[in-house]
Amino acid sequence: MQRWLGVFLIGILAVLPSFSYAKKPVYAYVVMDAANGHVLRSHNANVKTHPASLTKMMTAILAFDELNRGQLRYSQKLTVSRNAANQKPGKLWLKAGSKITVKDALYATLIKSSNDAAVVVGDAAAGRKGKMGTEKRCAELMTKKARRFGMYRTFFKNAS
Repeated sequence: MQRWLGVFLIGILAVLPSFSYAKKPVYAYVVMDAANGHVLRSHNANVKTHPASLTKMMTAILAFDELNRGQLRYSQKLTVSRNAANQKPGKLWLKAGSKITVKDALYATLIKSSNDAAVVVGDAAAGRKGKMGTEKRCAELMTKKARRFGMYRTFFKNAS
């Protein structure tokens, strides 16, 4: 499941930077075979749009990288920072100092589009040697990752 989600997200991110913007919101998708990279189905794949949660998808991609490296575990409990707890709208209304698992924070980020959970995920993904990072560091890493995807005009300022 994680592999398919990662391939899907990378597929979506890979097609975004090179097309002209649509004048109105567009429904678009690309489904790829994870084994060989072939596009199985697509709709409006060549229309450049602004996905509502591109930032959250990139935050999740950083977290998936850390999960694959063994630096994070799905069952790992993360501490909610004051910055994360103060996000508007919070969606989960997490309290500073409370705990949430990586898995639950990722679900809330990607399914509920939760700003507070996204900041928790970003802080964890930007951390080093088991210590939480900062949202600013997360944004820097996201921008670097965007460059590797060919997104040269994309800059991230936060995790949500």
